[in-house]
Amino acid sequence: MKGIERVYCDFAIRTVLGAALDLMQTPVAEVLKKQKIGKRDTLGMDAVPENSIREAVDGFFINPVLVTEETDHITRKHWPEDSDPDKQPLMFFSDPLDRSAKFGRFLRTFPDICGKSEIDLVGDVIACPEANSYWEKEIDNISPIMISGATISLTCVNRGNIVVSVVMNIMTRTIFVACLSGTYAFCVRGDVDQIGKIHSTINLKAVERKGKKISFCSSKNRCENREDFLRFVSFVGKTGYEENLTNSGILPDYRSHLYHDCPGGPSRILFLSDFQSAKSPIGFIMANGEKIGEWIHWLAYVKFAKDIQGKNSFNIYEVSLAQTLAKESILMSPLPPYSIFRHKSNSARSSFLNISRLRDLDRPSNFRSTVIVTKADNMRVKNIMYGKGFHDVSASL
Repeated sequence: MKGIERVYCDFAIRTVLGAALDLMQTPVAEVLKKQKIGKRDTLGMDAVPENSIREAVDGFFINPVLVTEETDHITRKHWPEDSDPDKQPLMFFSDPLDRSAKFGRFLRTFPDICGKSEIDLVGDVIACPEANSYWEKEIDNISPIMISGATISLTCVNRGNIVVSVVMNIMTRTIFVACLSGTYAFCVRGDVDQIGKIHSTINLKAVERKGKKISFCSSKNRCENREDFLRFVSFVGKTGYEENLTNSGILPDYRSHLYHDCPGGPSRILFLSDFQSAKSPIGFIMANGEKIGEWIHWLAYVKFAKDIQGKNSFNIYEVSLAQTLAKESILMSPLPPYSIFRHKSNSARSSFLNISRLRDLDRPSNFRSTVIVTKADNMRVKNIMYGKGFHDVSASL
């Protein structure tokens, strides 16, 4: 890994941990209050990590592009105009707090149970011994908390290339990193004060030395029957998403295969890891016409995760439909000419993400796509993709 890429990795890790620390050092009452970000009112639990990430990015780089739902009006000034990846600026995509609705529900109900109150710090509440079991029982009883907990995420794209994805599970204080050196899970130990003291010492080298490699077993080793290969996770929890999934025609009887219909975004890739119960292995995950901030973090895993033979663990497919649906006036399954995935075998830069494509949108963070990630050996899913004519865009990464 090049020196500059390690710098980006170190920055992303410390920035995400710093945002989590700022959130954990805030009283529960404050994160449940509405605050102003730009022109919108939002809860403090969303505002605190977003402000922390924005200040870190602005203070470390010159004219960076930080893509969140609240910063579009600022970042569009520096948005790349040229599709040439070498002319695209350093970019960071962030979901400052995913699963905030469930995290808010947790903070409104759990403190009374564990003997805390709204004046206590968020970090002290989630450090209670019963917190994780309460989350798995009352907040999300489908998936393990290592996958289902609220997350803060940051993905770096440099000159059209994915460099690193960092996702931190607030509930378990686990940092997930995907970059050229591998895919890791690193648990940050200690209470809020202790984490504050070691924050500056946590970087990629620490993650490589003390973290655990994330295992993505092959489908053949995890799946025992047809249902296992086709079991999937996707979001259908709001208007338009069920219609988009039906419109894709991937699985006509998809409800019988859908394991979780309201999962998190950035952490969804972990459903394909060994963190998911072996009793219910997942065949594929799907971004169902969702915004780019929900799924761009998966791309680092598609690019960097390897099996025991050193081959890519995943394939990623883009679902493009001639008669696509739209949500908030944005296409949910756009055709290839509108795709950000680019692969040209006769070009000096054959593989890259054409981020300049998003400039045409008033709010670039609203760009949507339908993408599917599956294990490289899951031929049942891959054959469906081939039969539908959906493009394997793995080479674009």
